[in-house]
Order: sequence, then structure tokens, then C-alpha cells
Amino acid sequence: MILNRRIRTKLTKLLPTGETIEATVALQTDLPTGSPHRPVLGRTCLGLPYCRSRGLDFDNPRFRVDLANTILTVTNRRVLFHAVKQSSVLPTPGDQVADEPLNSISLRWYDGDELSTTRLLHLTFADRCELIQLTPRRGGTFIAKPLAEPDLLVEAFGASATRVEA
Repeated sequence: MILNRRIRTKLTKLLPTGETIEATVALQTDLPTGSPHRPVLGRTCLGLPYCRSRGLDFDNPRFRVDLANTILTVTNRRVLFHAVKQSSVLPTPGDQVADEPLNSISLRWYDGDELSTTRLLHLTFADRCELIQLTPRRGGTFIAKPLAEPDLLVEAFGASATRVEA
């Protein structure tokens, strides 16, 4: 996907020698609804069975709303979050908003039937704070080929990544 190549290229230049990007994904809070060619954002990911069954609420202070709708990059050493910079048609990473050691975050991920084009990511930080976001699994439309980055993200977290059901 062009977006991921652009992000990788830009961020690789900022990394110290020996640090490599394992995966990079765009995070979003809202699910697209409507036609694949004219999606309308507005259905929050908290309306999904996974979130409803756990009573998750973004108003709870333990949620990292400061990291919502960012670009998540996992390197071989750490997890980076960057603001999205809309400098062109395709967004690029802007200012870095968080930098966490890779071993301090665990990932639970969910691919339910209602998520045909997105994956729910539930990150838990060392201080027990959480981030619930979605990332695209397919490029552009419902019939586009699957993207590699969501699977690379799970691989990058290794043993601290767990697939969960609703």
C-alpha cells in the first residue's frame, strides 16, 4: 500500500542505526459505513460486540485518547505513535506523540464478522492504560486485496499479541 511505503520511508530516516521498522498502520476510531466507494464515518468502534461485551468507554481515564487516530509504528525496539499530517492526498506521519518500549505494551486483536475490512487493536500499556483503535485490513474497497501490515503488526508484538473473540 502506498501509505505504508510513504510512512516507512519517512520514519526510517529518523531511526537510529540498527533500529528497523517491523510494521506501521494507521489507527482510526470510527468504522466506515455506507458504500465501499463513498464511506461515511460515524459508527464508533465502541459499538462493536468486542467493546460492548467488555463495557469499554472512552470517557474512562485509563483510555489513551491522546493516541487516537494516529500512525502506529513498531520497530525492533519500541512502539512509536505519530500525529497524522494531511499534507497531501495521502497522509504522512507528523510529530511524534508517544514513544514506548516494545516490551511494555501488549496487543489483543479482533477480526469479527462485522469487521470485514478492519481489525480492532486493543493495546495495554505498562501503566495499565489502554488504547482501542481500528486499522484497515483491505486497501480502499471491500473487494481490494488484503494488506500485509496488520499481520506484520501482530508478528512484531510476538508473544505479547493475542487474538481474542467477542
